[in-house]
Amino acid sequence: MESNLNTSNNSLGKELELFKCAGTSCKHTGVIYLQIKYINKSGWFCATCARDLEQNELIEHSSDRNNSGICNNE
Repeated sequence: MESNLNTSNNSLGKELELFKCAGTSCKHTGVIYLQIKYINKSGWFCATCARDLEQNELIEHSSDRNNSGICNNE
């Protein structure tokens, strides 16, 4: 995944909406909402892109569609 991210400004309404992963050139569905360190951007990411960001320690906050709680990964 490239370092420049196309972050999603999608928000959840009353119905569950499907969002495209915010990872550059990724075609998967975003399932994990992440806030990215250093660039102060957030968006929905697929599991693969989220794992890549986590391995590079670039996640500041995260939540998923099944749990509305926010996890602080600092």
